Amino acid sequence: MQQKYDWYEFSRELCEQNLKNSGARAGIPHCLPQLVTMAIGMKMTQEEFLRAVRIVQCINITAKARAEGLRGAELYLFVRYFVGKTS
Repeated sequence: MQQKYDWYEFSRELCEQNLKNSGARAGIPHCLPQLVTMAIGMKMTQEEFLRAVRIVQCINITAKARAEGLRGAELYLFVRYFVGKTS
């Protein structure tokens, strides 16, 4: 359990720093603990883990934008604004 907790803290700090550097505004996804468990099980690299976090951010932001009625180019720009240049 201690190993997972340490990895979680490291991952959280890594994500926060990466998000600050990328200009993203989406924040840390609520499913971060599940992503950490998956990363440990799959032996992901830090880069693969951050990519997974960005994908979850895109999905979450897209769902919120669609609920607001955004479509097409508006939806694309909205997601791009909140996730930043992380592709």
